[in-house]
Amino acid sequence: MKLDRPEVRVLASTVEKAVLGSVDLVARKYQSLHRVASEATFVCPAVVGVDRTKNVVILERVQGIVSVRDAYRLVMKGKKPIDDGVAVFQAAGAALARIHEELKSGVSQEWQPSSAFKDATRRYGCEWPERNLENDVVELHGDFGFANVLMLQDYRGPPIIVIIDPCADGYSTIHDWCSGPRYVDIGKMLLSLEGKVPLRCHLAIDSEKVKVLQIAFIRGYEEIYGKELDLDLCFAAAFALGCLYFEARFSFLGRIAQGAIYNRLWRYNKPLRAKVDGMRR
Repeated sequence: MKLDRPEVRVLASTVEKAVLGSVDLVARKYQSLHRVASEATFVCPAVVGVDRTKNVVILERVQGIVSVRDAYRLVMKGKKPIDDGVAVFQAAGAALARIHEELKSGVSQEWQPSSAFKDATRRYGCEWPERNLENDVVELHGDFGFANVLMLQDYRGPPIIVIIDPCADGYSTIHDWCSGPRYVDIGKMLLSLEGKVPLRCHLAIDSEKVKVLQIAFIRGYEEIYGKELDLDLCFAAAFALGCLYFEARFSFLGRIAQGAIYNRLWRYNKPLRAKVDGMRR
C-alpha cells in the first residue's frame, strides 16, 4: 500500500489543501473543529473557501507555528527542560479530549479494527476487545500525530496548541468523518512520542523522557475527560498503529522500522507489560 499525500500550498494568508475524499465533508469537519477550538484553549484554522473544481479546501494561515515534534526533539537533546515538554504535551492531551467531547457529526462512518491491527495488539500483549468499547466511541480526529499537532512558536505563557488536518490518514482511518474508540487518536500521539521521528534523531531518544511526556499527554487528556484511560488499550493501539504505518510506508521492511522504535534491548517498551507497568505512580 502506498500512502497518498495530498498537495498543500502555503500562501501569504491562506493554505490550500487538496483532499482525497469529499471536499465538502472535509470543509465541514474543519469548520466544526474550528468551533470547538474557539470555545477551548487551542487553535484550528477557519475555512475561508472551497474550490470544488480542484477538490481544495482553503484555510486561513496561522502564522508562527511549529510542530510539537520540535519541542520533543529539543527535550530529547537536552536543549529544553523536561518541564517544557510536559507542558506542551499536557496541553495537546487536553485539546484532544475537548475534541472528543465536543466534535459531533451525524455523517460518520464507523471505525473497525482491521485483522492486521488486532493481530498487532495481540503480538504486543493485548487482546483488542470486540465489545465493551461503546462508552469510548467518539468522533476521531483521524491523524492526531506530530504532523498535525502544532504550537505557536513565540507565545509567552502556557503552550497554545494548533491542530490541523482532521482527515483520514489512509492506513488506520479511511473516512474523514469517522467515529471509533478514543484510543485510536490517543494511540497516534503515543506512537509519535515513542519515537516516530527521522532516523538521525533516534540516538537522542531517552526512554525515561519518552515515558514522562507520554504520561503528561495522558494526564492532560484525563483532566478534561474526567476518568482514567485504559493504559493497555492506549499503548496497544499505539503499537498496532505503528505496525500499520510502517507496513504501508515500507512494505516488507516495515517490521524493521517498527523494531527500531519498539524493542526490549534499548527502548524497554516491548512487550506491553514492560511499557505499562509502573506508569500509574
